[in-house]
Amino acid sequence: MITNRVLILSDDLAVTDTLRMYLEAEGLRVDSIDRKDKGLAMYEEYQHDLVIIDMTLGDCDIIDFSARVKEFKDTIVMILTPEDKQKGIALEVVKKAKDQIEIKNIDELMFIIEEQLRKHVKSICHRQENGIYICGDLRVDMNDLKIFVNEEERDVSELTIKLLVFLIKNQESYQSKKEIYQKVWNNPVSENDSTVMAHIRNLRKALDDDDVTNPKYIHTKRGVGYMFKCSCCEDL
Repeated sequence: MITNRVLILSDDLAVTDTLRMYLEAEGLRVDSIDRKDKGLAMYEEYQHDLVIIDMTLGDCDIIDFSARVKEFKDTIVMILTPEDKQKGIALEVVKKAKDQIEIKNIDELMFIIEEQLRKHVKSICHRQENGIYICGDLRVDMNDLKIFVNEEERDVSELTIKLLVFLIKNQESYQSKKEIYQKVWNNPVSENDSTVMAHIRNLRKALDDDDVTNPKYIHTKRGVGYMFKCSCCEDL
């Protein structure tokens, strides 16, 4: 499960507290700050998935702030404005008491946030670029033959990693033990089922994928073979 982190940049405590309450109720981690310079420093530390900027914040050049954020990663930037929807998402705010407000269109706002985060997570949780394959918490360096789970490098043999790379390159397609042995072990005429099965077991252990009835990555079909499938975004 990927937990999104949100940064609220606003000097209106009532707006911040109300948004935090709703966002945290959705299971999101929320940070807030009331100054642009501190907001950038906090973003550099945590690299949030979503930044919500209150347009009324006096010291914030929104265009400049958004550009600085995008230098780090493809983060969603949402702008809250009290009036003009063309410039952002208008907040329908009703004052209830000192430091207490009601955001009348909070359901609409939360729907937009959830949709944006869903699309964002789906775009980042399964991708391949420059020889690096990413599926959720799994990262495979196919150039240097290294495996990381939750940013922790796993100690497995080079052949086991080559096996994983082969399955990734042929993902969502079952490969027989014979095909695997001939391609990974570079032996076009032989087969060795026990060797392949041993490396599959080692691979599953390295990926924390031991539950064969509900696999995260390595799927098995008896009499057919093995398949790699990234399932981290199927419910998004």
